[in-house]
Amino acid sequence: MSGSPDVVIIGGGVIGCLTAYYLTLRGARVTVVEMTGVAARASGKATGRLTPYFLGCEPDLLALSPATLALHAQLKHDLPEATGVDYGYDERPYLRIARDEQGAETLRVWQSDRRSEGVEARWIEPAEARSLSPWLTEDFVAALECNFEPTLDSFLFTTSAWAVAKMNGARLVTAQATGLKTDGRSRRARGVRISDGSTIPAETVVVANGAWSGGAGEWLGVDVPVRPQKGQLLILSDEATGKSPVGIIDIEGKYSIKPKRLGGTFFGSTTENAGFDITPTEKARNEMVAAMAGLSDRLSASNVITHTACLRPMTPDGKPIVGAVTGWEGVYLATGHWSKGIHFAPVTGKWLADMIADGESEYDLSALSPARFAGSAGAMLPRP
Repeated sequence: MSGSPDVVIIGGGVIGCLTAYYLTLRGARVTVVEMTGVAARASGKATGRLTPYFLGCEPDLLALSPATLALHAQLKHDLPEATGVDYGYDERPYLRIARDEQGAETLRVWQSDRRSEGVEARWIEPAEARSLSPWLTEDFVAALECNFEPTLDSFLFTTSAWAVAKMNGARLVTAQATGLKTDGRSRRARGVRISDGSTIPAETVVVANGAWSGGAGEWLGVDVPVRPQKGQLLILSDEATGKSPVGIIDIEGKYSIKPKRLGGTFFGSTTENAGFDITPTEKARNEMVAAMAGLSDRLSASNVITHTACLRPMTPDGKPIVGAVTGWEGVYLATGHWSKGIHFAPVTGKWLADMIADGESEYDLSALSPARFAGSAGAMLPRP
């Protein structure tokens, strides 16, 4: 197959672009098939906080967090050096706040859990917390200071990874993937069919198109258990209030104030089951404005400059699906990262590149394998 790409990646979001980046470092020929544009959907609108702790602490993902943070620490040097683009990597601390004694007890448990992982969060009283961030309201009783959740600009991060992959020979095809090319009746990938009727040949195919990954089940003959979850957030102007010196997170984990080094402050986000609807709603905006006022008396609707919505890919057990598709040769899934795609994209992309190039990796992603759904009702079962 001289002249054809070694790998076709379906999806130009952060998972697809980081996979392309690591593959091209290994010398692979890569084509990314994307319907709209690189980072045009959730990857370009995410808040960019590098954390596994949003709305739950899944042990299998916590175990991978140190590895992906180490890769992020390397990328913060390598990508800007190659592209000349600063994508806003920032190690600003966060304050997790509790509004009542029950919340304070939850904070203590959370602090103890992090200590057991070798990560320390400092307990601070309300007066010190307010000295660290005058943005805080009076309505809280305790706080933790956390210094292990960096932030970045998710759009610039994703496009920077793609820019380096492109420098290394990767190409982008703007089209919709419509199926796989195989060898007759065998389940061996030979390429990807696209919406203009043509086929892009390849020996390996990676399905990484986020909330739309479930559609690949029609080609693979299995149900891919990924569904969209809508998330809305607000971007606030710094002009009226300045910029918070720290990030602020409600102990419930649902809402947070995320100041960005390159400008703007993100507030959000919602979690809604609304199918593939990505329309921002007035209801969500009003809910977020009310929650925002509860965290900081400096913020109001007048500070909002942008209201966005995107779709996160959800799985039944809340963990990504990363690995070879059972019964197929040369086909991988890399999807279902939900709100943690930016955080786990490096370890996902590096693992895929290792497995495709060498058949082994220093990282253990076995807990994320598609095989975990085999035989479970309503999940990754063979289609009739």
